Amino acid sequence: MGVKVIFIGHSSVLLSFEHKNYLLDPIYNEKVVFYHRKKPPGIPFEELPPIHGILISHGHYDHFDRLTIEKFPKTTPLFVARGLRHPVELLGFEHVYEFSAWETVSIEGVTITATPAQHSGKQPFFHDPSEFIGFVIQHREKTVYFAGDTGYFPGFREIGKRFQIDVALLPIGAYRPRKNFKKHMNPPDALRAFEDLGAKWMIPIHWGTFRLGLEPVDEPAIWLKKLLEGKNSRVRILQPGESAEF
Repeated sequence: MGVKVIFIGHSSVLLSFEHKNYLLDPIYNEKVVFYHRKKPPGIPFEELPPIHGILISHGHYDHFDRLTIEKFPKTTPLFVARGLRHPVELLGFEHVYEFSAWETVSIEGVTITATPAQHSGKQPFFHDPSEFIGFVIQHREKTVYFAGDTGYFPGFREIGKRFQIDVALLPIGAYRPRKNFKKHMNPPDALRAFEDLGAKWMIPIHWGTFRLGLEPVDEPAIWLKKLLEGKNSRVRILQPGESAEF
């Protein structure tokens, strides 16, 4: 059996393995702090299937939205970066699994492993107590890598050595001004990471919804398309609501 990847918008993704559905960094708010959504979520909240787990890569407001999380049943398992257990438990959730890089848990046939990421802990007006991680999600013969929020770093090669990745979900936006380069990737960085990982397919994330950088929200995807012109590409650029099966 395969995996279906549905792009909801920004870094929010729905993974469906047979009858198991996992949400990655879900954001359903109309704005995060003073950043307003430019596009609605690709799946309306009320049309989401039953969710078997929610994964949160770190505590920044465009990845961990309390107003979104608290809408889910309190029995929903949450898999979170170390430092987020307490704020999630304050929302009433009963099953919280906290990770540092390379820690693993297996539940009902799905194995989730935290991976390292290169990101910054500082944001205007907020203190973020969490670590920064990505996730590898494995179900039977399929392996999905979700990078979370990260700049390009040598750790991609190590992740690629440890896992045979079918689909890599890699961030491509919020790269301007240049001071953001260490904590975010632009499209050339993401393609380099894709190569380091040795993944079969890539889907770009972290673009098109919130204007977090100085570039227009659709510029990252346009730039990526230009880089791929004339090539036998293994990159699937999805608009919110679009899906791909692997």
